[in-house]
Parts: sequence; structure tokens; C-alpha cells
Amino acid sequence: MTKLIKTLAATTAALSLSCMVASAEIVIDEARFGGAIAQPEWTGQDREQDQWVVTAEVLFSPVNIDFLNVFEGNDSVLAQALVNPRPHIGGLFNFNSDGTSSLYTGLTWHFPMGDVFFLEATFGFGVNDGETETDPGSNRANLGSNILFRESIALGVNITETTTFTLQASHQSHANLAGDDNYGLTNFGGKLGFKF
Repeated sequence: MTKLIKTLAATTAALSLSCMVASAEIVIDEARFGGAIAQPEWTGQDREQDQWVVTAEVLFSPVNIDFLNVFEGNDSVLAQALVNPRPHIGGLFNFNSDGTSSLYTGLTWHFPMGDVFFLEATFGFGVNDGETETDPGSNRANLGSNILFRESIALGVNITETTTFTLQASHQSHANLAGDDNYGLTNFGGKLGFKF
């Protein structure tokens, strides 16, 4: 199963990179910085609970992934959002001695809700420095793999034309593809974004 998850992660990375290469220009669209709380107590997770982390993320200009031209000629906001995600790279940095940090990449789908608010959804993968086999007495989460899928949802606001703020919930796990040890990592936080 570890081979399967590595193959899926490599496929996701290749898709992200091919989207950036397929774009006429690879342009940084936005940089986001913020913080999050890892494994809040109310989620029921009892490992690495209530740890504060620092987050940083770079989003690139949207790329068209409608390779089969399914949405060609459809100018609706939803259709355009679905076929024009922004590739992203980012990191979650946990400075606690018993915490997990990760680097991740993937695609961000941006859904405007008028001029001020927006929703976002992401999918990709990340690599982490977490434990794959944890001593029962340890506070480290048993992730089962150092390569995990990463997905998130966010609610955002355009503060100005060049400044955004997002509230985001993210989760990383291997979906039991790398065995039964799949504690996963869940984070809730906010990011201030600066558009270029």
C-alpha cells in the first residue's frame, strides 16, 4: 500500500507541475502567511493536541485543466472556477518538540461569492516529518506514512484589491492506503494574503 500512496502522491505532484508548465507563464499570484491550531481538543484528537503552528503558502496564477474541453463555451462563474484552479505550494511549521511539520503542494479552487467573499477548496499531497510508528506513551501522532493527501476548505474575504484574509480547515491523511495507522492531522487557522 505504501507504493500505492507514493504513486498517487507523485501523480498529484505531476498534475500540479504540469498545470504550471502548461500555463503560458508561471506567475506568483498571491502569498499567504498565518497561523493555525493543530488538533484542537474539540476534534477528539488526543495526540499533538492544541499546538500552534505557523503557515506560509504561495499561490500561482490560475491554469486551465479542462483538457477535454468539457466546459468550453461555458462562461458561468462556477464552471470557470472548476477548470481554472491555482497551483500552490506551502508549509506548516510546528515548533513544538512533539509536533509535526509538513510541506505541501496541490491545486486551489477559488469560488467568488460576489465582490467581497469567496470560498476555496484544495486537494494535493504533503510530505511531513511526523512519526509513522508511535510509542503509545508518546504525544506524537502515528501518521502511518510521511507522504499524505492534503485537502482543505476555506472562507475568505477580499479586504482590498490586493489583500485577502482566509479562515481555513485542513486535513492530512493517507486514507488508510498505507495501512491501519492513519491518525491524520487536522488544523484550523487564518492567513493574510497579499496579491501581486
